[in-house]
Amino acid sequence: AAAARALKDPSPFVWRELCLAMNYESTERCLDILVALADKYNGRDRWYLEAFGIGCTGREGEVLEAWLERGQNKDQEVAEGIRWRLLKKIPPLPTRSAGADPQTTSPDSKTSRLKKNQAQRTKDNRPLPSLKKLLAMTGDVQAGAKVFRDAKGAKCLTCHRIGKEGIMVGPPLSSIGQKLSRRQLYKAIVTPSASILMGYETWKVETASGEITQGIMVERVGDHVTLKDDQGKYHDIPTVGIVEKTKLPVSMMSDDLVNTMSVQDLVDLVEYLSHLK
Repeated sequence: AAAARALKDPSPFVWRELCLAMNYESTERCLDILVALADKYNGRDRWYLEAFGIGCTGREGEVLEAWLERGQNKDQEVAEGIRWRLLKKIPPLPTRSAGADPQTTSPDSKTSRLKKNQAQRTKDNRPLPSLKKLLAMTGDVQAGAKVFRDAKGAKCLTCHRIGKEGIMVGPPLSSIGQKLSRRQLYKAIVTPSASILMGYETWKVETASGEITQGIMVERVGDHVTLKDDQGKYHDIPTVGIVEKTKLPVSMMSDDLVNTMSVQDLVDLVEYLSHLK
């Protein structure tokens, strides 16, 4: 009933939040709502399209089939965007090495993601607990702050900034506790490639000389593109020498970050991040 009311709201911001909320509902309960939300896409709002894709995680094919059958918005740009987002390929385990070309697979199902999470192990060689068990554990904010700043462990400050501390490769985290729930924080750390924030996608650029550079696209103008790599270094690449530009469905953040922490470290880290507001 709340979702039905939100669909009637005139604000796209409300629809976007509704898209995100559907990520926690069963397909049976929310399929019709997702079809209606697909119709709300205007063909241009990239933020909305990403939120919609997050809401469809694990059931992309089913949502696309239902929308093609029952959807009312037949605009060509809308159809292209919805198809692209729901058919976007997700890789298995990404590599951070420059020049690597990750293989891609079809979007992960809920079962395959669960098996992957169960296979992950922490630095003390313990299997990663289920999300339900992690959420039930108690963390310590001060201990989590130490995990965040551990230069030999998670190395969070090499890619993220809090206030004036850290390097701005990934999104700033000064107020991340206002934006993501503890559940979402765990997912972002354990499976970072599942939901990549717009503007932080990984690009691979290959030149005629065979040089390959990977990083976040920070500038794309007439005579060059600029990528920022996972060390925070900028690479200006002349357009005239580029033979291929590819946006990769893989986060710059490693999927094996949990290998650098104990289970309690992970719980403490999420507790710390959830208090950044």
